[in-house]
Amino acid sequence: MIDAMPSILKRRADAVYVVLGATHPNLVREQGEAYRESLMARVRELGVEDHVVFLDQFVDQATLLEFISMCDIYVTPYLNEAQMTSGTLAYSFGLGKPVVSTPYWHARELLADGRGVLVHWLKVVARTDPAAFDPHSPAAAPDMQIRHFLSMCDDTGLFQHAVHSVPDRSHGYCVDDNARALLLACALNNPGEQRLSEVLTARFAAFVQHAWNPDTRRFRNFMGFSRTWLEASGSEDSHARTLWALGESARSDLSPSRRRWAASLFAEALPTAEAFRSPRAWAFTLLGLDAYCAAAPDDLHAREVRPVLADRLMTIFASVETPDWVWFEEGLAYDNARLPQALMVTGMATQTPGLVDAGLRSLRWLMKQQTTSMGHFRPVGTAGFGEQRKRPRAFDQQPVEATATIAACLTAWRAEGDAEWKAMATNVFAWFLGNNDLSVALVDLQTGSCRDGLHPDRANENRGGESVVSYLLGLAEIRQLARVNAGLTKPPALRAVGA
Repeated sequence: MIDAMPSILKRRADAVYVVLGATHPNLVREQGEAYRESLMARVRELGVEDHVVFLDQFVDQATLLEFISMCDIYVTPYLNEAQMTSGTLAYSFGLGKPVVSTPYWHARELLADGRGVLVHWLKVVARTDPAAFDPHSPAAAPDMQIRHFLSMCDDTGLFQHAVHSVPDRSHGYCVDDNARALLLACALNNPGEQRLSEVLTARFAAFVQHAWNPDTRRFRNFMGFSRTWLEASGSEDSHARTLWALGESARSDLSPSRRRWAASLFAEALPTAEAFRSPRAWAFTLLGLDAYCAAAPDDLHAREVRPVLADRLMTIFASVETPDWVWFEEGLAYDNARLPQALMVTGMATQTPGLVDAGLRSLRWLMKQQTTSMGHFRPVGTAGFGEQRKRPRAFDQQPVEATATIAACLTAWRAEGDAEWKAMATNVFAWFLGNNDLSVALVDLQTGSCRDGLHPDRANENRGGESVVSYLLGLAEIRQLARVNAGLTKPPALRAVGA
């Protein structure tokens, strides 16, 4: 509401917004008056001090009704959809005042059928920073803070887990997360970002190199804190995710020597993936091939593998898809959006319209499953993994799903040029900032840490490696989009096919 005041004043120069009431005692006990002070700072930043009044006091019912009687419009901008009742809303409605409200439960019931104005949460306020998130301005997108990410790294690589924000050495490391960290290093090479140090990027590359087991032709995944591998071979998905990171490193690493290393190891590890049976492994490998083939266009074997893996995804898609279930498998699991993304990037690169169409069709369906009636993003909950042809469970929600969906939506935008995909991507990113089922921000914008997910009643306070990298990768995508929207970066070529 405060961020809307400059626009309101352009139409009504005498408008005054009154914020009535004292801060809740529980919030004062935990945070002092930090939240109120941040709102007041935002008012000063916007230059609307003469039009926003804070009355920091508890008021009795008679005084409350007097204030409501004097107002021209009553606003209830609650962020929590599950707000079951609001006494001030009932009083305002009863006194015949025009009401503008976010669509929490009580407001939806009372203001239905045109009895008030319901406004969806289009501008999301992060609990850690009250400035509204606006994806159209690079200055408004959150800063790229990597302090927590750095604290999760040692001279071996990125730790898997954390206890709250403290690295948990007992669970050691995994190639999954270090491959993601290598992807992040590549993403931060884009204009407008602060690059990771050469030492840190080399450390992630060294972890990947050490994970390669030439005896099994597979990447190992889990390593103990003692630097002892806990397995001879990792999963198909972890192998393929590592291929993806290598392909991206071969294309966009700043070090020519490391680009050559990545291309060489990718070519050595690719044949193993041809026998994989996991659809996500196919998708991750295709994402890696998209980058690798751009860096090594003369590799005939890679060019041959690419359509084979894409055809496998298309085959299972054709065998499972029905009008009500537009998907590749009988159920939804993790990293779902990577499957349509892989088809789209492959279709665009190989000028195969059928792949792009299948990717767009399946992603549209997935977005319907992951968008609530109130319009916010709800990633597929882990409780429903393995259930067949059922609507996704709401919990637990994980950051990796949001990151995958952001990337897939922006790939869809590049594929067909529909700006709605950009809006979807920014709406998904808002999940990190508090536009979610619990209206709780998962990220600390000062440190860049990210909670491990949402439970039905609370956020998971642990902030592990996968979560922080997922948030930072999603943020890098949104910041790049913001620069494109502001005209500071040349937009990626729209590679629509079959138009």
